[in-house]
Amino acid sequence: MTAPYRVFSQVALDPAALVRGARGLGRGLVPPLDLEVQGVHPALALPDPHDFLGVGARPTALGHTVGAPVSSPDTTEGDVSLPHDMEAPFILLCAARGDEAADYRLIQRLPTEGDWDAARRAEAASRAYGMADLARRCPQLWELHPLPPASAEVPLTLLLCAVAASVALGPVLPADEAALFGVRGARLRAGV
Repeated sequence: MTAPYRVFSQVALDPAALVRGARGLGRGLVPPLDLEVQGVHPALALPDPHDFLGVGARPTALGHTVGAPVSSPDTTEGDVSLPHDMEAPFILLCAARGDEAADYRLIQRLPTEGDWDAARRAEAASRAYGMADLARRCPQLWELHPLPPASAEVPLTLLLCAVAASVALGPVLPADEAALFGVRGARLRAGV
């Protein structure tokens, strides 16, 4: 399995914020970046309409249904087995730009000492001074898993990392752990 990109986050995972971030980053890109939310884990679909409306699930502007369970794609095929509990909050995304499109799973979890150690090593290797300290201040970590047949090394994945970093207000640690970078670094690596 390819290791995921890790985005250190100061905020909770929010599908609407990711879509707004993609629109903001997509301004000026030719062709533009399109991001669609395909599914949302029930823990992220807040508030629960049962708490205050007394009614069943309702659709939202993003196309997911608040309060309704989300089915997850089969993760037993190919290279998508995940190292963390599948009950962790996640968002299923489809990103597209021009002729390129890919599906992703973005998982939210707590960072570990191993994550912070990897960030410190990557900061030293890439001379990204201060980024490991920023990562250490982030109480959340988002893992970006490209779903087959997508590749972690395509420009579209790096653009999605730029979007995530802009929303998360934290740095990106790529799968190879060779660098630690922010929005600008992700965009440069994506070639835009």
